[in-house]
Amino acid sequence: MMFRRNRRGFTRLATHHLLKFRILDRGAEEQISFAKDIGGGGVLFRSRENLKKGALLDLQVQFPSSPEPIRAIAKVVHSVPARAKGEYDVGAQFVEIDENARDMISDKVRTVHKKLEGGRTMKVFSILCMFVGIVSALAAIGLQLTKGLQTLYEPANLIAYAVIFLLLSVIITLNRD
Repeated sequence: MMFRRNRRGFTRLATHHLLKFRILDRGAEEQISFAKDIGGGGVLFRSRENLKKGALLDLQVQFPSSPEPIRAIAKVVHSVPARAKGEYDVGAQFVEIDENARDMISDKVRTVHKKLEGGRTMKVFSILCMFVGIVSALAAIGLQLTKGLQTLYEPANLIAYAVIFLLLSVIITLNRD
């Protein structure tokens, strides 16, 4: 799933952005990782060590569209073993972050969410057009066999409807991205 709602009310976006972090209370060296998901309230990332719940981190997250990384102080909320042996998925809540940076993260999440939702709507519409086209073609074949109704339901007209709906669905599918 690409998006999920966390308990703090911020939508998260699955991602793979470069993340650097340093544990503040230890004065430890900076470690390099990647953000697995991010939202206006926090980030989930991978670590080689099991970070203690409540530990404060100095974070830097690099967005491809931003020349400077977003800096924040975050508190470790959870650290659980990851699928990869010897690694941990760490959830951290932003406790100090510039409001402009938080807004930028939230805006990016919303923008991607809207694009994906629009794509889903177009996909459903495209499938519906294909369905109508196939049903029209089957109806035309059935009417041709029975030599039934005239005018609107004439087989030639139904075949034309089918072709129009199928072409429309192909055009929508190709223009989605």
